[in-house]
Amino acid sequence: MAAGFPSRSDDLVIPELPPLVAAAPASVSTLWVKTLEKVSVMDLAEQVEMEPIRLAQLNGLSALDNFEAQQWVALPESLESSLFLVASLDANSAQDAKPDSFADDNLAAKMKRLGKLVSQSTLPPVHARQTLAIVPGMSGGLSWPELPDFGQLRRPQLSGFIWPAKGTLTSGYGWRWGRMHRGIDVANSVGTPIIAAADGKVVFSGWSSGGYGYLVELAHTDGSKTRYAHNSALLVKKGQSVRQGTAIARMGSTGRSTGPHLHFEIIKPGLGAVNPVSHLSRRG
Repeated sequence: MAAGFPSRSDDLVIPELPPLVAAAPASVSTLWVKTLEKVSVMDLAEQVEMEPIRLAQLNGLSALDNFEAQQWVALPESLESSLFLVASLDANSAQDAKPDSFADDNLAAKMKRLGKLVSQSTLPPVHARQTLAIVPGMSGGLSWPELPDFGQLRRPQLSGFIWPAKGTLTSGYGWRWGRMHRGIDVANSVGTPIIAAADGKVVFSGWSSGGYGYLVELAHTDGSKTRYAHNSALLVKKGQSVRQGTAIARMGSTGRSTGPHLHFEIIKPGLGAVNPVSHLSRRG
């Protein structure tokens, strides 16, 4: 072997360079939903019980970034049933398909996606003009002479039942411990207001011997009924008409209960008890 050249046994081993970009998360079915307020990736991850890095990767951000108010956020589709309990998200905006346009993002969200903010009018949003410059490289910009009619782009407000209490969804509808759980459980502290999920008439308000404890039952114009169980106090009487959102009881742990929570049922004519989550349109 010529002098100055290493033998085969002395060949240099060059270590493999680390990847420049973190590996993308495994493919998941994605749900798109808008924020109600500015919220950090860390805070939103805590609210939806996700790892911050995973939430950041799904949205092309770092874990130290923020979501602006009214910004579209990508989430795993498995979180859809719990969106109504997430304070920073607009559950009504949820959709399976990636939005065709981000036109209804506010200016700060556009800046985060497209480039650097050049100027912004102080006029109210309905009349404001917005201008963006793309960074870096090519000159030019992107502007809207008049703000589009965002109202036509937004998802219409759903009607029907609203969530009857604030709290944590601790048990869903279905088989549980060898028996059918005919509603959902929402846990919070004793005394939390329980509200009517829809306009209706009180057909029962009192103690139930069937394990419900102090129970309120409402009848609704479409023939359905709703039940609100385990209350600590009842605020309505039989025969009384109530409007959607009216406080009808206080959360408690009466009857067959393992802690303060609301057991909520929706009973449909001809069907019996149905899964409430699929019929609740917005948080109460």
